[in-house]
Amino acid sequence: METPIPLETTEYRIVLVDPRTREICVPVNGNQHRLISLVVPKSVRPARHLQKSLRAQWRVSVLILDILTANGHAWPCAVAELLDRHVPAGLTVVHRRLLADG
Repeated sequence: METPIPLETTEYRIVLVDPRTREICVPVNGNQHRLISLVVPKSVRPARHLQKSLRAQWRVSVLILDILTANGHAWPCAVAELLDRHVPAGLTVVHRRLLADG
């Protein structure tokens, strides 16, 4: 059975930083490098929800360092530090200049 999506949500882009390389972890998707995107119900604490969602969906342990709210056309964003020793399968490390818009 599928879980219904709450009506009031916010979509966050996740800047997942590897502290050893200081580069960004993104999903492996051919030659496209886009930030992880997660939807958070407005009725919950965003940092905790994002932390749990990253563990469940991407199998990563993270520390949420900051949450940046949307400003005009920008997406809300969470900055998270990877706590695992290795970048998990399904993610790759890229330089921030290689990220695609959107």
